[in-house]
Amino acid sequence: MLGAAMATGAVQSQAPRGSLFGPAIDGMLGFGGIYLLAFVGFCAFGPSLRASQPLWLFPVLALLLSAPHYGATLLRVYDRAEDREQHRRVAFHVTAALLGLFVVGVYEPWVASLLTTVYLTWSPWHFSAQNFGLALMVMGRRGRAPDAVSRRLFRIAFVASFALVAVVLHGDQGPQDYGQGGQVENIGFLSLRVPPMLAAVAVPLLLVVQGVCIALFFWRLIRQGGPRRILPVVGLVVIQALWFTVPFSLGHFQVKTGMDPLDYEMRFQYFAWISLAHAIQYLWVTTYYARSGPGWPGPGRYWMKALLAGQAIAVVPLVLFGPDALGDVSWRSGLFILIVSTLNIHHFILDGAIWKLRSQRVAKVLVHDGRNEGPIDVARSPWPRRLVWGIALAGTLMGVANIGNRWMRVEPQLLAGDLEAAERTLGQLAWFGADDESLRLELGRRALLDGQTERAERNFERAVELTESPQALIGLAEAQLRRRAPARSLATLERAIELLPDHAGALHRAGLLSRRLGDLDKAERYLARSAEIDPSNPRVREALEAVRRRQSQATSG
Repeated sequence: MLGAAMATGAVQSQAPRGSLFGPAIDGMLGFGGIYLLAFVGFCAFGPSLRASQPLWLFPVLALLLSAPHYGATLLRVYDRAEDREQHRRVAFHVTAALLGLFVVGVYEPWVASLLTTVYLTWSPWHFSAQNFGLALMVMGRRGRAPDAVSRRLFRIAFVASFALVAVVLHGDQGPQDYGQGGQVENIGFLSLRVPPMLAAVAVPLLLVVQGVCIALFFWRLIRQGGPRRILPVVGLVVIQALWFTVPFSLGHFQVKTGMDPLDYEMRFQYFAWISLAHAIQYLWVTTYYARSGPGWPGPGRYWMKALLAGQAIAVVPLVLFGPDALGDVSWRSGLFILIVSTLNIHHFILDGAIWKLRSQRVAKVLVHDGRNEGPIDVARSPWPRRLVWGIALAGTLMGVANIGNRWMRVEPQLLAGDLEAAERTLGQLAWFGADDESLRLELGRRALLDGQTERAERNFERAVELTESPQALIGLAEAQLRRRAPARSLATLERAIELLPDHAGALHRAGLLSRRLGDLDKAERYLARSAEIDPSNPRVREALEAVRRRQSQATSG
């Protein structure tokens, strides 16, 4: 549908006045139609749709939509010398500073946490500002630009919507950790911990402010021009409410609707769909802007260039700063969310600099249907441009390989019990910085069950290399024990206990191994702690009593 929309807009005269690519396409892509259809479907069939959703769906959609949406901004800023010069400060100086923060964040968890917090807090405002800007754009194109008072009311409503999200997000029930599976070791959301009493006053007040401002805005607008001409604005206000105001308000008041997209605990699941809807909006309007300029390559080539640019800046840092290269943080344990956070903050900054309707150049195209005249950027030597696009192509191919291996090959191989193929596929993921300790853990566990102790030990060791988690260490200790290395197994368990001192199972096993190796004092200490944590476990009590009897016999003897 996106390609059709781009093609529809190829001849400007085909679109009626006030629209970009025609009313139907604009309504679906720009004003929330696609999301509203998805919203209705998820409200009615959310659990069953989620259960039938293939694992590869989001990664593929992100490749096709989210990556080009980042890339479209990069093309807008960096593709032409005129644009690079106009936006030099954000294009180079701010970008360099942000890149420096990213590199520091690879090695300093608190910097990574700061970037993650900025990203999660800023995202709702970025999405809200886009809805606000698109509403002003369409009103301007239809000759219904709001007066100063109406515009101020409209802006206050969107600011209030974002402020409500920020209060709930940074309240006591805000996320404390974020990442794949909800937990990222040492990298977390730095909540401002808004006091409950303050939130109890702020949320209802912000709801009232938003409701009153929206009502007054539409009342003034209808008086000026009739309701039919503001339907796109109504659509944007509705999706703003469905994306943010309604679910976060219900989350604050702890109201469960039974409808997945509105329930607060499902926010991360549906934020992905909201992000895709936002990306579609962005591609819709940036494609229209790009085709008004010189050297328009056509919709297919433009989308491909945006895809290459957007995917490369996500994959190249993964390869360069993965645990097998310059960094020591794996994809799952923090590098992924750090890359996403930095990339999005960069996108937010560039976006805020280049899309201003008060800019005559932007308004000429987006509001007044003019042309974006200017020289085509032709380098004296083609090699710098070819080098950049060659790197972009390589990064995109690596990203496609990662998606194929991670979501379409290794999971089915594990389910089918083809452990050799799964290990080989994980090795290929490691080439591009996307090895996954959770999949290594699963492979190690399945290898243990299958009696393949050497393969189990190898994959548990790899999981520990990626992230030294208690689960990986406990698995490795079991594999070492089965390979008749009890001393190594005990040492590995003790590393796990250092990370998770109250793990009753690890303490129990360490106690049994210590007894087997003849260290009764250490065995008694581990077993006593395990019994204290899990007093209902009879095996721990029996082992502890046996150790104490042997200690008593040794003392009396």
